[in-house]
Amino acid sequence: MDTRNFQDRSTGEVVITPGSSGSSSGGGGFFSIGGGGGFGGGFGGASSKRRKKRAKARAAALARAQAEAQAIAQAHAYRQLVEGYSQVRDARKLALEQLFVAQVSRLEQVLQAEIDAARRPPQSSGSERWDLYLISKQPDEINGLIAAKTVELSGKQGQALAFDGQDPLQRTTQDYVSHLAALGSAQAAAQAHQAWEASYAAGQEAKLLSEAIRQLGEKSNALTQRYVQLQAVWREREQEWERQRLYALQREARIRFKRHADADLRHERLRQANTLKAPMSATAAGGMLLTRGGALVAQTAAATIELAILDTIKEIGRILLIRTGQTVSLTATALFYQR
Repeated sequence: MDTRNFQDRSTGEVVITPGSSGSSSGGGGFFSIGGGGGFGGGFGGASSKRRKKRAKARAAALARAQAEAQAIAQAHAYRQLVEGYSQVRDARKLALEQLFVAQVSRLEQVLQAEIDAARRPPQSSGSERWDLYLISKQPDEINGLIAAKTVELSGKQGQALAFDGQDPLQRTTQDYVSHLAALGSAQAAAQAHQAWEASYAAGQEAKLLSEAIRQLGEKSNALTQRYVQLQAVWREREQEWERQRLYALQREARIRFKRHADADLRHERLRQANTLKAPMSATAAGGMLLTRGGALVAQTAAATIELAILDTIKEIGRILLIRTGQTVSLTATALFYQR
């Protein structure tokens, strides 16, 4: 038999015993059969109070039991709800990771399209080589993209920490379950799951932006190094061109100097060739006759002229004799054949 104790430490049983009721007055306690006492007058009131206490205790115990059962059922249902969200979380996490991998695979093409869209029309001042200007312009355009993505990255990183203040990409499923289990409300769990999904998506976008910034930085650094290399090449070319220009100027100067020197030498030789020298003593004797052989004084000039004239007359006579002899010979020959 199940025996329960109430607040007055009684079990709720009625015990009938023979003899005295144990009360000194004989008629004031609860009833007894035998002994001449009969039924006691106070039995009805005390029994009613006990029954009320017992009913109240039973109701309280039943309420506690129902509350405990309901709490257990609610806890079990909430655990199942959290477990369901955990499975949804894992599936969504996998989908976002696959999306990130796909975005990374085509990130280079996307960045190139953004670089092409960010290009500005050339505005060269003409102070540097055209190809150097084009290369120096590209890092500036890429750095503009990096600055814009850095600002966007800061915003995404803030959104990624909105779930629990931690990096969502580093948190585990158990961290997620513990966070939802501490909420204890289906509505709060639903809101928390939505917050996690937004946080995780923002974390993936932040990761993608970080990768984009890294690749853009590599492109900018490569262009800067290319600019330095090409600038060195152009510097060497310009130095070589300057050496060639100076050599051409020096060669032209040497040629001009050689021409002037040759002209001066020719003039000197002509001057020397056309200059006749005569001794000072020849001026005392009278006039002089200038010839190719030199200057002739007046004493010998007459004899020299006379001899020259005689030689000329002799030469003319010889020529005439030769011509006359040829004419006579031809005439005699013609007469001979006529006969």
